Amino acid sequence: MGWRWMAVLACVAMSAAASAAVLCRTRSATVKVRDVCRPRERTLDPVALGLQGPPGVKGSHGDPGMQGPLERRGRLERSGRSAARLGGLSRQ
Repeated sequence: MGWRWMAVLACVAMSAAASAAVLCRTRSATVKVRDVCRPRERTLDPVALGLQGPPGVKGSHGDPGMQGPLERRGRLERSGRSAARLGGLSRQ
C-alpha cells in the first residue's frame, strides 16, 4: 500500500507545477520579476504599488439552472419515484 501512495503523490506533485511571477525589491532598490524572491530581497505587493487595473464591466446574467431532482418529505419527484426510496430521506 505504501508504494501506491508514493506513486500517487509523485503524480500529483508533477502535475501541480504552477508558476507565478512575483515582484522582488533588491537591496539597491531595483525591482526584479522572479519566480521566488532571493533571501535578501523583499516581496512587493502589485496592488499596493497601483499596478492593478480598473474593474471591468459587469457581465450579463446567465440562464437559470436545472430544477433539483426531488422534493423532500416523501413526495414524488418528477419521474414518479418516491423520494424516500432514493435514500437518505426518512418517511413521516
